[in-house]
Amino acid sequence: MHIKHSTLLRLLGYAAVLMSLLAPTARASVPDATVRSTVNLPPVIVDINNSPSLPWSEGKGTARRVAGEDLSGGPGNIGWRVEVVSSTEKTALEPAMDIGRSIALIRGRGILVKWAPPSHVAPHPLDELFRPFYFSGNVNFEPLAPGTMSELIELASNGKFFRAGLTPIRDGMVPQTNEVLMVYCADSTLNIEVADHNIAVLKAGQAAIWRNGSPLLRVKPGSQNAHGFWIHVDRTTQ
Repeated sequence: MHIKHSTLLRLLGYAAVLMSLLAPTARASVPDATVRSTVNLPPVIVDINNSPSLPWSEGKGTARRVAGEDLSGGPGNIGWRVEVVSSTEKTALEPAMDIGRSIALIRGRGILVKWAPPSHVAPHPLDELFRPFYFSGNVNFEPLAPGTMSELIELASNGKFFRAGLTPIRDGMVPQTNEVLMVYCADSTLNIEVADHNIAVLKAGQAAIWRNGSPLLRVKPGSQNAHGFWIHVDRTTQ
C-alpha cells in the first residue's frame, strides 16, 4: 500500500500527540517550605475570654491559662506555660529552679520587678506596653502605683528541657518551629495568613496554637491599635 509523504507526516504527528497524552505527567519538585506550609492546619484556637480567672499559682493575683505542658510529677513541675495574669498587690513569685520567665505588660500602670536578697540587681520598672522583659531567679512584683491593676502575659519555661521566647508581633513572617508555635492577640485583631490565604482572624484574648511543627505564617495587624505576640517553644537536645 502506497502512502503519500504528506499523509505519513500527519499520521506521525497524531501519534506523537497521542503518546504525550498517555504518558504519565511529571511532577515538579516542591520546595520544603511549601510542603510544610500545609501541615497542622487549621490551628487550635484558645479564647481566654471564656476561661475563668483562677488564683495565680505563683503569686498574689488571678491567672487565665492559655497553654502549657507540665513535666512528670504534677502541675507544679513547669515544663512551659503561658498565662495572662492580673495583679494589684505586691507579691513574691514562688521560687522555681531552672525557670526563666518572659513577661510583658498588656494593660494597666505597670509593675516594679525587684530581685530578692542577696541579689544586687537593680529593680526594673515594667511600664511600657507590649515590651517583653526576660528574667530568672527569685523576684518580687509590686505595683508602680499602689492598688492599681496590671495585666501581664507571662511565658515561663524550664530551661533544662525547653527553649522558649516571647516576641512582639510585627507585620511580617513568623519563623517556623519544630514543636509549638502560638500567636496571641492582646488588643484589636490579628490576621493570620498561610501562602497568601487568610486562615484565622484573632480577637483580643485569643490565641492560635500549632503543635508538632508549624507552617510558615504571615501575621498582619488588623488595625493600627493591634498588638500581640508570637511565642515559640522547642525541646532541647538534653
